[in-house]
Amino acid sequence: MRFDDLILPEGEYPIGGCKNKQEWLFMYSRGIPVERIAATCRADLRRVRYTIRAAEKRDPALFGRRLILHDQPAPRLTSTLKELWWDHSARLLGFYRQQGRLPVQNPRDADELWLYGWLYRQRKAYRAGQLTTDQLAVLAKLGEWQGQARGTRSEHWNRRLSGLIEFVVEHGVLPRYRPDRPIEERVLAVWVSKQRALMSAGKLDETRRSRLHKEFQGWKTPVRPLPAEGATGGTSIRRAGDLRDGV
Repeated sequence: MRFDDLILPEGEYPIGGCKNKQEWLFMYSRGIPVERIAATCRADLRRVRYTIRAAEKRDPALFGRRLILHDQPAPRLTSTLKELWWDHSARLLGFYRQQGRLPVQNPRDADELWLYGWLYRQRKAYRAGQLTTDQLAVLAKLGEWQGQARGTRSEHWNRRLSGLIEFVVEHGVLPRYRPDRPIEERVLAVWVSKQRALMSAGKLDETRRSRLHKEFQGWKTPVRPLPAEGATGGTSIRRAGDLRDGV
């Protein structure tokens, strides 16, 4: 049979509404209101209502079996927070086994940055006692995942200064911020830039400004961009102590 054989000649198409009472009952059993059934089937509302009431008299349980659409649980489109936690922990474990380390704070990869943020939130939850025994058992596979408390702002500032001193002693220049530079250097470069901004705004503590000026000559001047690969040059810097010692 061809598709054309199913096409009726013009004027022979059925007209009028659907008068099939079983169709009305089926639609009713699926939670469609009587008014909608009558409008969809182009049938008389009184006749549809009478048919359904008669069916309910014959089968009183018909109404209770109706699938009222708005009473049905909504389809779950997203995972629960608990399920998401296990998914994220699996991602972190996969990264740890592949890279042999935990994600760092300033990576080049966006996925690693997200994993670092998630791990940071787990550390906060751990200190607040909000992780379950099962969650702690999974995170224990990461080794020393808890990290260390940051301490006070003063301690953090002193650690950054110590790191800057070690960098200048080793390289003879202030750290530069460029995508191809090591993460540790970029972190120090951002820190130095922030100290310059605070000093320009008059918000840098006088004691800290004196310490920076004492340790470094020219730290207030931004470092020139790095020369091309293989070229020599750049802005060198000397520690104030080296100048006093005649180095």
